[in-house]
Parts: sequence; structure tokens; C-alpha cells
Amino acid sequence: MSIAKCDVIVNSSGEEIQKHGTTEFPIAFYEENVSSHSIPWHWHEDFEIIWVISGSITVSVHNTEYVRNKKQGILINAGVVHSIQPTNNEKCILKSIVFHPRLIGSINSIYWQKYIEPIIRNKNLPYILLDPFIPWQDKILACSISVWNRLYNAEHGFEIYVRNELSELILIVLKNHSICEAKPSLRNLRNAERIKTMLQYIQAHFSETITLSTLARTALISESEVLRCFHSTIHATPNQYLKQYRIQKACQMLIDTDMTSIEVAFQCGLHSSSYFTKTFREQIGCTPLEYRKRNQQC
Repeated sequence: MSIAKCDVIVNSSGEEIQKHGTTEFPIAFYEENVSSHSIPWHWHEDFEIIWVISGSITVSVHNTEYVRNKKQGILINAGVVHSIQPTNNEKCILKSIVFHPRLIGSINSIYWQKYIEPIIRNKNLPYILLDPFIPWQDKILACSISVWNRLYNAEHGFEIYVRNELSELILIVLKNHSICEAKPSLRNLRNAERIKTMLQYIQAHFSETITLSTLARTALISESEVLRCFHSTIHATPNQYLKQYRIQKACQMLIDTDMTSIEVAFQCGLHSSSYFTKTFREQIGCTPLEYRKRNQQC
């Protein structure tokens, strides 16, 4: 297998569109340099395991941020909203595997019902921080690294080895999840669901004018609660997130279409060419035209 490209594109509910692997073998592996960019807020039905090769990353899950340094990692449960950004200006490389739970067993199998479902339905287990100095967490990291290498080398029979090692990984989680620190409060769980609802609206209507009152009506909460929910969950205001999402969509359009820079700006709800260029440079570090030229050369 080849290393997959890590492009996070989401649908109207904030769920990542990109499928990891194939229908027959739903797993993909990544190596990503995140030194100069972030992986935006998103969620997917897959398990994701990330570990740091060099530098450090900040992983945001629910209302908490965690710094992960070299050799440390994190396992993110299915359906959990998360984002990743570099912690500082140093070179930062991460590796990851993303796999659908059905790789281990279909929904009507004993593997799913006895081992998979208890994990994905456990609201007290949105993630597990992985530290090589804690033996059972080190085993999860070792399994993940072994799976990554098997996918990369793709030697005969690797699919069987991958499934077996992921099954062992799931068993390690089940044996140790009760001692994990990841136990969000009911309030945090409620906030996560509200954020999904509001992100869904923003991502479906990003080209339109979106106000605080609009989001409040969408989530059936007050405007002050909208602000509190965004601040406590993703540590940004609704306007900051909207701006980031619009620039994310602009990057996609600059690569995938022949639209001019001003056409992209209008499609993304940024109706001023100068403001679009200024905002794009602040977030990406170059102008829209420089970004297009750089990526067309890749």
C-alpha cells in the first residue's frame, strides 16, 4: 500500500468525506508534516491513532488541548470531534493510522458486539493519551507502529497480520480503559453535540452571512451560550472558526478549480479581494495565487 494523502474535507455535518482505505480493507496510513499548517476540526466513523515522530503537536478534543511530544501519541475514538496543530515553529512530523471498526468484525459479528461496540458507545472514552513509559499504552503504540510498517511494506499476507494486531490493540484498550483519565462531564458531552450541530450549519452555509443569532437558533440555545460553547469546546469564537473554514475551502478551490482569486473569495463568502488576500496570508503564510502556484507544481 502507498502512504495516503492527508486532506481533511468534511461534509455538511462536519464528518470527514475522505474514506480511509477501501470498502474491502478500510484502513489507511499517513505521514504528515504539520510544521506550517493545522488539521482542522472534523470527525469520522473511524478510529484514529496518531504518534509524533519529531517536534510536538497540540491535539484538541472536546474542550481540552493536549501537547504530544516525540514518541507520544493519542487514540481518538470513532465519532469524536478533534483537530491538530503544531505546538511551535519547529519541524513537526506525525504518523497515523485510521481504520473503520468493521475491519475487525462486521456489525452482526461477535467481534463487533462484544469488543468494538463497548468502545465506540463509551462516552467516557473519547480518547486515550499514549505514553511509551506506561506499559499498556506503549503496547498500543507498538501495535500501531507495527501496523503502519506492515501497510507500508505490503508483504504477502499483511492484511491478516494487520487485522490480528488491531484486534490485539482493541483488547488492550478494553482491559485498561477503566483507568483512563478521559471521562468528560455530561456538560462537555452536551457541548460536543451542540458544536456538531453548529459546525454542520456553518459548513453547509459558509458562503452566506452567518450571525450569532443564526447559530443560536440552529442549536436552540442563547447567543451567550453559543459563545461559551465555542470557547470551551474548540477555543475559538464562531467568527474565528468561520474564517478558518472559509480559508480551508478556498485552499481546496484554488487547487481543484480554475476560478480566479476573486471568484474563490466570493464563493467562500469573503466579498472583498483585499480582505481575502489579507486573511489568507494570515492563516496560510502566502497569498492565494502563491498557494495555487506552489501546489500546482507539486
